[in-house]
Amino acid sequence: ASLLAVSHRFGRLFAGTANGFRWASLKELREHCKPGGEGGAAATFHAVSCAGKPLCLRLNADDSLLATIVVSGSEHKLEVYDVIGMVQGAGSSSSPLLMSQGLTEAAGAIDIQTSPTDPHSAVTISAVGDAILLCIHSNDGGINQLKLALPMNSLARSVGWSTSGANLFVGCTDGSVVRCSVTAPSTEGERLLAPPSGLDNHEVTLVSTISERFVLLGYDLPDVLRKEDPYTEPAVRVLDVKAAGDGAGEEVALHECAAGLFAGVREPGEADGELARRRLHCASLPAWRLAVVCSSDSDAVSCIGSRKGGETQRWQKWTLPDEEGPPSVPTFELGDVFEDQYIMGLGFDFGNEEQLVVVAGEHEIVMIPVLMSILQSRGIFEAHRRGSWTLL
Repeated sequence: ASLLAVSHRFGRLFAGTANGFRWASLKELREHCKPGGEGGAAATFHAVSCAGKPLCLRLNADDSLLATIVVSGSEHKLEVYDVIGMVQGAGSSSSPLLMSQGLTEAAGAIDIQTSPTDPHSAVTISAVGDAILLCIHSNDGGINQLKLALPMNSLARSVGWSTSGANLFVGCTDGSVVRCSVTAPSTEGERLLAPPSGLDNHEVTLVSTISERFVLLGYDLPDVLRKEDPYTEPAVRVLDVKAAGDGAGEEVALHECAAGLFAGVREPGEADGELARRRLHCASLPAWRLAVVCSSDSDAVSCIGSRKGGETQRWQKWTLPDEEGPPSVPTFELGDVFEDQYIMGLGFDFGNEEQLVVVAGEHEIVMIPVLMSILQSRGIFEAHRRGSWTLL
């Protein structure tokens, strides 16, 4: 449920707020963040109001639409916004909202994932454990909803698309993973992975596709058990889809990354005294065989990667070299005010022109992606130069 979305097609960054979202030009942000610049706060941000509190922001396959699940009281709505209209009509008084519709099948939706190939397809996860395939008709404001057929007693907790857009990987509350066909959603999905050993009572709270073959999985205790043991850390694994589909056991198909996320404990909500739901966020670089994972209640930044390519890939936690220690989410500081900050979304900016020397005097990588994150307190940060963070 990321509240950060980055459009590489239009060079725009979208960040969720308490009652909508704001967007700005990546080019302008980069200019202001150059050495000696005024900082990203000097960039022009455009505010858009939603009908409720946004839970997530997702761009579709061609970046022409921005979808969000908003909550107002007990009502959950899908809102779809015209990105092209926003970019071309910046400063216009007309609303970029294309449609706002209640989700009957996906009542209580907690997340939406858009297809990487079809601009009109998306899937939602509901609070009651249903995975709903959506076909969004932005021209006439219609939505077709179809519930995915999961194996008996399987309840969806998270979902991710294959890179081809042909399959959906559904993480379940019992720790299993199910593969469903997009072209045959009514056909019962294939259970790719049984609940792994050593993770009793864990749910699959994150499914993030790294490549067509490898899928990153995040495991965590359900909220009711976390209240009893809030110091339990989430676990990260990488699933070899090909090996699992060929019938290999978890000892072959599931790569244990040993990636402790150093979970902290967020303050209970004032209204009900409950712990905030922990969320895992992931941004991946398939060409680099690298993924960055953060927890919403930790300041740690974990990098998962495979040093080898081809058929011999083995995914593990990477420790990034840095003279100041491993990268972490900074503490917010303003005068005498110091606050902990927590990740609420990740994304990459691939337009960065800064060069990083890999081996002094030998060669450079010309374009280094910049990791962007949105934090729950005060702003948006970019991480670069091997672990430093700059407030936007």
